[in-house]
Amino acid sequence: MIAACESDSDEDRRLPNRDHLLDENWRVISEIHHKLQPFSYQTKHLEGRAPNASHGAIWEALPSMEYLLGHMERLVTHYEDPNCLPSNPELANTPLSPPSRRHIQESIRNAWAKLDEYYKKSDETPVYAAAVWLHPRQGWDYIEDKWRSKPGWIRTTKKAAEEFYEEEWKERSNENTDQADDSFTTPLQPPPSSIPSNESNERQLNDFELFLQSRPSSRRRVQPTFDEYKEYNRLQRVETPNALHWWRDHSQKFPTISQMAIDILSIPAMSSECERVFSIAKHLITTPRTRLKDDLIEAIQLLKHWYASGLFG
Repeated sequence: MIAACESDSDEDRRLPNRDHLLDENWRVISEIHHKLQPFSYQTKHLEGRAPNASHGAIWEALPSMEYLLGHMERLVTHYEDPNCLPSNPELANTPLSPPSRRHIQESIRNAWAKLDEYYKKSDETPVYAAAVWLHPRQGWDYIEDKWRSKPGWIRTTKKAAEEFYEEEWKERSNENTDQADDSFTTPLQPPPSSIPSNESNERQLNDFELFLQSRPSSRRRVQPTFDEYKEYNRLQRVETPNALHWWRDHSQKFPTISQMAIDILSIPAMSSECERVFSIAKHLITTPRTRLKDDLIEAIQLLKHWYASGLFG
């Protein structure tokens, strides 16, 4: 663009010299681009359709924020050294100028403060922490490992999740004990999927997946007195390609928590999927179809979504 402007015969249309990007400006832009790559990846990750209860599921929201906060905290520490080299391998031969280094460091602090503001809002509802706990691979292990320096947070979060379970699901289950075996179903339940998971045990884990797994996997065993909440907490954490399928398969053993798990783990992490559904629905509810009832619209949208997801067809 600069070259095109400079070649313009009209001098007034050329880019002023003061607006030309210098080599140091390009180095700063390249370094910032490198620092923002985890943000770009996590945004795309959470915008997904969560086909296997991941890549767009609500249980990933809290770990994603903690992963990005940790990323920025390491960057702030890195740039505190006046002689630090850029972390971008393409620029690592020469240190940034002091003004450029201070500019990047202050930008990182501002970004950290804004993300931390949203992170604290996750305390306003127990859903985010409960969603992590309800994932069979995570449980309370994730919370206990990532928050091990904040035991007060752990106690408060566990208490809130347990109260959430008892108030919203356990009491409901007690009122409907005769229907416990299929309490997690809906009038429009998708058929069991025979589609194998797209995840491969052989592929290399990315930074976010390594962040999720960086903790001890051992679980202590206690006396076998059955209570759904306590019994689930005693389980060894298990690798599962699809958390929703795991809860479907264990619904008879955990009829109440499975209801809670499917209710919560079905929530998308971002509004992207909701916006996609609205966009698709406008092609269904056309002028000649204005008398379609809401239950029929729901059935058509669900069938279309299940078909597109490969659940049957």
